Amino acid sequence: MIPFCLEVSGDFACFTRPEMKVERVSYDLITPSAARAVFESILWKPAIRWHVRRIEVPRSFADYAVSIDDAALPAGVSLQRRVG
Repeated sequence: MIPFCLEVSGDFACFTRPEMKVERVSYDLITPSAARAVFESILWKPAIRWHVRRIEVPRSFADYAVSIDDAALPAGVSLQRRVG
């Protein structure tokens, strides 16, 4: 099996937690299923199954809290930065 590595970055992402049905609460890091979806979006074939074995996090990881009002998404976004 040949290993593949990707470096993925972005401004914001929401990896919603299934136990929080009403409010959108995100995991702090990318989930394995989301990482698999990144690989599938680059290369998808019925014969290929992607298995995520490891997710590495840089030491300079910053945790953000974003409050979004779904009804007024463009105007109702506030950003707080927590480093910890």
